[in-house]
Amino acid sequence: MNITLYTGTTTATITTDGAYITSLADERGDIFYPLQQLTTPDGERKTRGGCHVCLPNFGPGGASGLAQHGFGRTSWWQVVEHTSDRVELVLQGSDAYAGLESRLVYMVAEHQLAMQLTLANVGEEELLVAPAFHPYFAYDGALVLDSQPLADLAPLADTIFVDGPTRQLATGRRTITLQSEGLPRWAIWTDELGPYLCVEPTHSGNSFADNPSRATVLVPGQVARYGVQVGW
Repeated sequence: MNITLYTGTTTATITTDGAYITSLADERGDIFYPLQQLTTPDGERKTRGGCHVCLPNFGPGGASGLAQHGFGRTSWWQVVEHTSDRVELVLQGSDAYAGLESRLVYMVAEHQLAMQLTLANVGEEELLVAPAFHPYFAYDGALVLDSQPLADLAPLADTIFVDGPTRQLATGRRTITLQSEGLPRWAIWTDELGPYLCVEPTHSGNSFADNPSRATVLVPGQVARYGVQVGW
């Protein structure tokens, strides 16, 4: 199911398959690189573009056995509420995460997008969580991140992490400001299959694989909230 949100010239399209934002655009074109299949030099097909939640983990699953970036992007979400500029989606977990209830809210305003994630442990067992959002920003000119030109993108294939509540990205056509809540560690990445740069607010980077003690342990009954504001 596809859902379109709009305010003025700003539009976002969301699919309940993975809760992806498949496109985000305004009168000047794409903010997010549109979701699509791309081919690597060795012929492998990769899904790239848009924005998805990484849930309950960002990066490798480590000892949890979860897939890269978790199960949120591969699950079907249910629509709770939908207006012209806002949608709320819910996902009930399964298996070891059967007690995890996840709610996503996407809201658009003129030249703005807000993404909010609420995680609730409604089960009886502790749950490890370290979520993130994974946006692909389209660019058509020189990239500048936090006043630093990104002349060579090749090192970003291995991901660079930076810390702090805000980031600013110039993409040639526009300047984008990001402000996060509860997601202070940013992953900067691109594989250069297309003209996109990922500036990803994460809870604690690849903590599930590298240092699980940095992830949050949700005890039964506990609720945790995360979010990011995107403006341009």
